[in-house]
This record gives sequence, structure tokens and C-alpha cells, in this order.
Amino acid sequence: MIKAYMQADLNNALAMRYIEYALKSFECVSDIFEIEVVQCITPDNLLPELKNTPYWHGNKKRSPGELGSYHSNYRMMKRLASGERFWVMEHDAWLNPEREDIFRKFMGKCRVMEAMLIGTATEIWTVSRGVAIEHCKIVENGTKHGTMETIHKAVNIHCRNINLKSNRVYWPLFNKQGTHIGRVNKTGIGNSADVAFRRPRGIIENAPCTQLVDPNYGASIQDRANIIKNKKSKTLIDIHKDLHFISLDNM
Repeated sequence: MIKAYMQADLNNALAMRYIEYALKSFECVSDIFEIEVVQCITPDNLLPELKNTPYWHGNKKRSPGELGSYHSNYRMMKRLASGERFWVMEHDAWLNPEREDIFRKFMGKCRVMEAMLIGTATEIWTVSRGVAIEHCKIVENGTKHGTMETIHKAVNIHCRNINLKSNRVYWPLFNKQGTHIGRVNKTGIGNSADVAFRRPRGIIENAPCTQLVDPNYGASIQDRANIIKNKKSKTLIDIHKDLHFISLDNM
């Protein structure tokens, strides 16, 4: 049985609604994939050892909710760096039922891969001990990158350190327009994050997972500027074709 931890603020009513929908999508693979929902780190109990990572890109401050998410992923990386192997999930990760066979194929490879991000971003991922060690070093030394960028950097460092030749990295495929608009929700493979991202070596797979979002409610982190608003939902649905849009009120 493959273990996964779904991180969420269990005191956030919107997050709990997403969790219910998300977990249902993974019921079809419950014979091989076990999900445990765990309390994430919140802005009220941030890790004291990460006091030197207060910023996002440039001098734009991370919101309290984003800091909580960043600290939560670091906590999971520390466990992976100790030698555990499991998947990390966000509360709004969704398994496309039409891609169950791809998900099962990926699960069959997960113990030998250095890194696997098999959604549109970090809604579901796992990394090897070596990658996790590099990730923790980057975070502990202070970084202005977000979680996905930090994992990307850690994967590249680790793969270079071990002189990886084989294709043991799955990564969300780069959109050739160079923007987030019209992301294709596909997964590339290579011997580093850079290769899998921009010039995959093997078969490009449809990503089995993506992120759930209800345009009427947006993300459960509501303290950042780019949350989905009702008045912008049509535009965002057109732009973010890689997401899975739902109506929580019609569940």
C-alpha cells in the first residue's frame, strides 16, 4: 500500500468541503493508495527554525496562509529526508477518473523515481531522500522561491550530484507560450526537473491529477491577491483549463 498525507487546515470550513470532494476521486485507487488527512501548519504555529524565509518573489511578502503552506511542506520534506517515502497532497487534489490507468502506472514507478509531480503544480508529489535533503538545505538557508520552485531547484541539484542519466523525474510540462495561460496538464519525464519540464525525453503522459476549484469560493487560502472571485470566474475558467472546476453547493 502506498501512503499519502493530505495536508489541510481542519478548522477551515471551505478546505473541509474540498477534502470531501477530493477524497471521493481517489476511491477508485484505494486498493493501492491510502490517504491520511493531517492538520497542516497554520499561521499561528509556524516553525521557529524558518524565521529567515519571510518573503515570496522579490520583496513581496508571503501571506500568512502561504507561509503556513510553505512551513507545512518543509515539515514533510524533513520526514522524507529522514528516509521515509510517501506522497504529499493538498486538500484540493483531484484524480481524473479518465486517467486512473496513468495514475496506477505512475504508482508502480514511484519507489524508484527521484521526483514525481503528477498534477499541474504541487497538489500531489513525492521525492527521494536525496532531493528532500537538498530541499531542506535551500529552505534553511533562506529562499524567496515558492514550494514548487524550491523542489525544482532541489531536484536539479540532486540529479546533478548523482550524475543521473536515466529518466527518473516526472514533472508538469512547460507551456510553450511561456505563461500560465492554457497550461496543458501533461507530465514530462527526464533526468532532471529542467529536462522533464522543457524537453522531456520519453512519452509525455496526460497528468492524472489536478486542482479542484469552485469559482464561487476560490481557494481556501483567502489572504492573497490572486484568489478566484465571482466576477472573474469566467475569465479564470477560460485561462486555467488545467484545473477541474466544480460547484460545491451542488454536491
